[in-house]
Amino acid sequence: MGLVPVILGMIAFKLYPDLGLKDIQNKILLLMATEHLPPLLTTLFVSALVAALMSSAAAILAASSTIGHNGLKTFKPDVGDRTMLATTRLFVPVVTGVPLLLALRFETIYQLMVVSWSVLLVGLFPAYVAALLWNKANRMGALAAFIGGIATWIVSYFFHLPYPMDANTNVVPGIEGIYFNWAMWEARYIASIWGLLASVLCLISFSLLTQKADAPRPLADVDGKPLDTRG
Repeated sequence: MGLVPVILGMIAFKLYPDLGLKDIQNKILLLMATEHLPPLLTTLFVSALVAALMSSAAAILAASSTIGHNGLKTFKPDVGDRTMLATTRLFVPVVTGVPLLLALRFETIYQLMVVSWSVLLVGLFPAYVAALLWNKANRMGALAAFIGGIATWIVSYFFHLPYPMDANTNVVPGIEGIYFNWAMWEARYIASIWGLLASVLCLISFSLLTQKADAPRPLADVDGKPLDTRG
């Protein structure tokens, strides 16, 4: 299923050779649906897109609740229900506003998705895998992996940016000087490698150094019962 958008994009270059790159990246699905599907299927397709957009409201509430409940309890285990509810309400506009600003900043959905998945890769992926496969992983190691991975990713991006900027100078017809859009994404791809390595290193080192202060806990279900991950 992941190859479907890629194949549609390749078909679009053949069907619409005069269409600009930004139009292909942002409008091609709607354009192909209206021109190549019968009215009934076009209606269903647009309805599915609207349903996907509406699910963002549930994601906002879920993210705010995670911060107000799980996140707050990490730093204050004896927090009361009223405080958790107030924190959840406080983060609803924050969780809404930050993605909105990011969406306005990036030119295409592809760019936004690359950054989103890069953050998950360097911040959450190592801790998630370690929680399932390594019985010495603990909370301090996971926090260190998240902070260290993202910090290294950001620093590495600015460190490597000058090199692709030099490589992408006077390479696009009609555009003189640096084509920053290409240089920026090349630097982010390179930074993701270093961010992932730093995240893994922080996870292992901090988990081993804090075994006594923060003993590893088994995976548990919603009722607090340990999960059997052996098979």
